[in-house]
Amino acid sequence: MPLTTSETKEKMKTEAELRQLSLDLIQSNKLLKAEVAERKRVEAEILEVTLAEQRRFGSQLHDGLCQELTAILVFSKALAEKMEKNNTLELAELKKISNMLLYAVDQARDTARGLYPGELEGESLMYSLEELVSRTTGALCVFHCPEPILIDDNNIATHLYRIVQEGISNAIKHGKAKNIEVSLTRNKEIITLSIKDDGIGMMDDLKDSKGIGLKIMKYRAHMMNASFHIKPNLPQGSLLECHLKRPANQRSVV
Repeated sequence: MPLTTSETKEKMKTEAELRQLSLDLIQSNKLLKAEVAERKRVEAEILEVTLAEQRRFGSQLHDGLCQELTAILVFSKALAEKMEKNNTLELAELKKISNMLLYAVDQARDTARGLYPGELEGESLMYSLEELVSRTTGALCVFHCPEPILIDDNNIATHLYRIVQEGISNAIKHGKAKNIEVSLTRNKEIITLSIKDDGIGMMDDLKDSKGIGLKIMKYRAHMMNASFHIKPNLPQGSLLECHLKRPANQRSVV
């Protein structure tokens, strides 16, 4: 028995809805596969970043503090043998050992700050960045923060601190910069962290970049839902900018 006009229309409507549902299902499946692939990529990148940071701090300990302690040990043994042989007290050389130990303590403290900079929320981030900049060697580094900027979320403050730490390191080691300017500013609801240098420049194509330092900074910005860009700092060098929307519950400075 042939279908009536209304039944034919209803059938066509149902078939169209089924086709649309099928297309939606295919599209959802594609999106799900893409999301799974992206999650795996991010997980692999997080692992790579973690291992890279562990290697870096291990290298700092081995090449810095461990070498200094080894030198103190060798010097102390030689001095002990000399004092035992001559039956004398070498005050000048003992003082030298004391100075070497003080230097080693400073290195240990700097390494500890690198591993854990402490609680950075509130005003602490500004002071910690100023201290980080003042301790920088290998380039003339300055810090600008025209007005107090409070970051109440310690995780966000730590990410910003680490970005500056990595940015300065990259500018000196890879950019060969002689002058670096770190700025923390605010424009209405946007907090901007910038690192400007006069080096040879860094590549700004983060997606294709194999530099682990850039990946670390990009990942940290992503964790804060912040934008992250690197562009030329004309006439020479690079300009790194991280723009973060001010959290809704962020305190204001009167």
